[in-house]
Amino acid sequence: MDKARQLIMIKWNERRKVAKKLDGLILPHIMNKLNAMTRELNLEVVQCSEEVAEVTALGGSGFRFVVNLQDRTCSCRQWQVCGLPCKHALAFITLFSDAHIKNYVDLYYSIKKFRAAYAQLIPAMPDKNHWPESHHRFFMHPPLLKAIAGMPKTERYKGCSEKNRKKGKHLCLICKEYGHHWHNCKKGNLDDTAAMMAIREPPKKRTKTSKISQSSIVPWEDGAPIRMCFPPSLEIKETTTKKKRQHVNSESGGSKRSKASSIEKIAPVKIKAKMKKRETAEKILMVPLDSPAMGTRSRKFHIS
Repeated sequence: MDKARQLIMIKWNERRKVAKKLDGLILPHIMNKLNAMTRELNLEVVQCSEEVAEVTALGGSGFRFVVNLQDRTCSCRQWQVCGLPCKHALAFITLFSDAHIKNYVDLYYSIKKFRAAYAQLIPAMPDKNHWPESHHRFFMHPPLLKAIAGMPKTERYKGCSEKNRKKGKHLCLICKEYGHHWHNCKKGNLDDTAAMMAIREPPKKRTKTSKISQSSIVPWEDGAPIRMCFPPSLEIKETTTKKKRQHVNSESGGSKRSKASSIEKIAPVKIKAKMKKRETAEKILMVPLDSPAMGTRSRKFHIS
């Protein structure tokens, strides 16, 4: 803060020296800007009186604007906003030989206002070692910081002129370019790579360690294994497909017949399907729970 105060003090002192050398009513750079605008006008002025006129753009859009010199207004509203005459007002002012542009500029741009802005002095201050000691009879603790949602930011905000590092690419230590490692550099000098190799060795390639997966199949000691129920047998699948076909055929036939006759015919079909399902389940030999082949299988069975 003290450095910022010194910079402002130096700037105000320079502006104060410039203001003492200026003479006239309006600042010189404002008058140079307005005089340059009067040389590029392509407007037609139709006077209503000595104070009001209509200004029309030639060879373009043809828009018409009303200028009032007494009220210092223009229908484009640029004069009212910035306090400087617009090009339509300048076209009307330059028609009169005794008129001066500086008389139609707002006093905000006057030399008197410029001097008043920098007239006040910024006081000089001694070093902080010479500041008077204050005794408030209490200690001011720093404020308590609350935790903010989200991940905390670890990097500072970079300026617009700083070069951002390319993300996702490695920086070579020899050629200072991105996209490759130093031990694979082809653009750099060979002596530099040799010196780097003497200092440190290139990184070793990681070997992929593949774990040997133990098979869950346990060989059967007494010859051919007993038939297992994982996955379900084809006989059960065939019974289920037959059951679905019978159910679909029963539904399609029921639309043509009455509801009573359809219910009487569907009932025995369901009973036959249940009987076939039980017969197929009895034929399948279940593997005993003490078998070594059931070591990796679930031991929860529902035996009907």
